[in-house]
Amino acid sequence: MRKIFYSLILCLFGLYLGGCSDDPTSLGKNFFTGQGLKLDSLILVGSKDTAVAESYYTPTPHNGVRYLLVGKSQTDNLEAWSLLNFTPTLVSYNDLIRNGSLPIDSAQLILNTLYKYGDTTQTMVVSGYVINNSWGYSTVTADSTINYDPSPVFTAGLNDTTTTIPLRSDVVLKWLQASLDTNPIGYSYGLLLKPANSVTHEILGVEALTSSSSYPPTLKLYIHRPGSGLDSASYYVSTNTHIVYPARHDSVSGLILQSGLASISLLRFNISSIPKNVIINSAYLSLTQDTINSKYGVVDGSNYNSAVYAYADSIGAATPRTPDYNYYGTFSGSNGVQTANVATVINRFYLLSTEARIVLRDSYYQDGVEKYIFYDPLNADRSKRPLLKIYYTKRANQ
Repeated sequence: MRKIFYSLILCLFGLYLGGCSDDPTSLGKNFFTGQGLKLDSLILVGSKDTAVAESYYTPTPHNGVRYLLVGKSQTDNLEAWSLLNFTPTLVSYNDLIRNGSLPIDSAQLILNTLYKYGDTTQTMVVSGYVINNSWGYSTVTADSTINYDPSPVFTAGLNDTTTTIPLRSDVVLKWLQASLDTNPIGYSYGLLLKPANSVTHEILGVEALTSSSSYPPTLKLYIHRPGSGLDSASYYVSTNTHIVYPARHDSVSGLILQSGLASISLLRFNISSIPKNVIINSAYLSLTQDTINSKYGVVDGSNYNSAVYAYADSIGAATPRTPDYNYYGTFSGSNGVQTANVATVINRFYLLSTEARIVLRDSYYQDGVEKYIFYDPLNADRSKRPLLKIYYTKRANQ
């Protein structure tokens, strides 16, 4: 027992000598800053010598979108089209469908508007056209060719809540026949929704079909029942997506990101002045936003602005300026200044001994048409230029 007691005393004495504080001892401090390692930093303010900024538009499929966009914003030089496909079936009426004598009383397309961009005081008028070529929600982009009948099957105002649009019975009948492979080619490819107004400054987004949607586009049918009365049937859209035709940003300078277009910006920093064989502890990229020219849509009465990310540009990717999701930072801030810790991004390129290529993109890049503009490295006001602060550990004698 006495031996155990003395052992305990020795242990406690050792703990006392070692100390319990989280602060480093004087010996640790001297080793870190004087005789071993020390902290240093590099601050790069955007200029023609340190950074290059470029903005790009990349045609991208809008698969899995929450809102189907339709409309036109002439102030932003944008136009959005939506594509819907329904595959209704009425097995008990197959014979009547096949011979084209199904007694359709009426048909309706029901759309639930959730997203608004631009001048929402006017009424958005849309037209529906029969699509004549195959398309896929995961492949169609603004570069795709969409063939459609030149004459619309309907033209109607699109409300900012719920809109019910009457559909022609012959169109719906051909959709039903498509399930039996008896319809003319084209009617199995669905509807194209386009803005009908020649001048408009509004883009609306109707709720799309997703795993969490409550009121996706719906087809409602009323059929005369043999004898008397009506049968009714409702069908959710089977496939949906949208296309946003790009704007030209020639009149606006800066780093431009725009949802819907998958418009991104690339910042290239010369980091060759970082010494060799150092450890990068942190790196912070700060951007100042052009709040006058940046624009947002509205959902539930609030601005639909999302987070902006800084990614490493993928090395060896087939498509240049492709975000590498393994290396990124998320911007946050206030008063127009956004900052992200981009240490993993900078370290990625430091280890490769190349310039740092940072891809900027917003998180909701498919859903709306929000436009984020940040001042570029050549802005006349030096305080608004991108600022990159890199902190690293190096040998004391470097």
